Amino acid sequence: MKNKSALLVGSLLSIISCNLHDTSYLQAGDPKGRGGSAGNDSAGSGAPGAGAGAGADGIGDSGEGGAGQGGAAESSAGQGGAGEGGDRSPAGSATGGSNDVGAGAAGPCDDAAVACASSDMITDFESNDGRLCVLESGTVIAYGDGTGTQSPAIGDVRSFDASDDCERGSAFALHAVGAGSTDYGFGIALRFPQNVDAVAAGYKGIRFKAKAGQSRKISIKVATPATLDASFGGSCEPTKSPEKLCNDHPAAAVVVATGGWVDYQVTFASLKQEGWGVPATVTFDAVAQIHVVFPGSGSGGSKDYDIWLDDFTFYE
Repeated sequence: MKNKSALLVGSLLSIISCNLHDTSYLQAGDPKGRGGSAGNDSAGSGAPGAGAGAGADGIGDSGEGGAGQGGAAESSAGQGGAGEGGDRSPAGSATGGSNDVGAGAAGPCDDAAVACASSDMITDFESNDGRLCVLESGTVIAYGDGTGTQSPAIGDVRSFDASDDCERGSAFALHAVGAGSTDYGFGIALRFPQNVDAVAAGYKGIRFKAKAGQSRKISIKVATPATLDASFGGSCEPTKSPEKLCNDHPAAAVVVATGGWVDYQVTFASLKQEGWGVPATVTFDAVAQIHVVFPGSGSGGSKDYDIWLDDFTFYE
């Protein structure tokens, strides 16, 4: 596999006045009624997408994208999410890193886990200490509306659950569980230590593995400088007339099917802004963050989630 590390270009995102453990930047969700654009489900490779995505358009904060169609179509997701680099919140510090985290615990696979197997890997969670594979740094952040229960808890995520999948070399994975949210829900952000030039690298999108106890629609969002608030390293400035907020990152909906691990993929071409924020000409020559959003009932989402995620990677 060719080395893509030289393609991780762009200046480091601005460091705000909080350290990696400070979660004061986690803010409340959007005002009610900011409906998101309707979107078909993106089932990626092999996901049936059956029986999910029934939320109505534009309900609640950012609106979970329209009724699910299943299959392989990929388009904009409606749920906006608000925490880390989400609808209203800033991005937090982006330097993240290997110098600020402890060593991961021993894995449950007799040390047979495959860690950061390629230079295209974003994270496989095998370090079990919160670092990403991208430049052996970065951070994982959990955020939420605070109206229900969620795991991982809001803040830096520095350890993960045993994945039950040692046969494919996976000792750890991210286990997202939530219930009772009455607002926008909760999410996970993968913050890169440096912007990634996905265009120069020839990447077409993002691939990941997931499994769910019950089929659920989630949203994959990609933060770029054009949509990220300028106060937190981006170039977006909110407007007052008309009132538009930053952090309306391009998004696509994915239906995670019931059962075992399935590969999913989202093309960059399918990602669209939801329309509630400042419009931007989005290119992917500077990818700053990847978000996974689990929309709450206030955004047309589900009342509960039990989803495993693993092996996020860019693909050509």
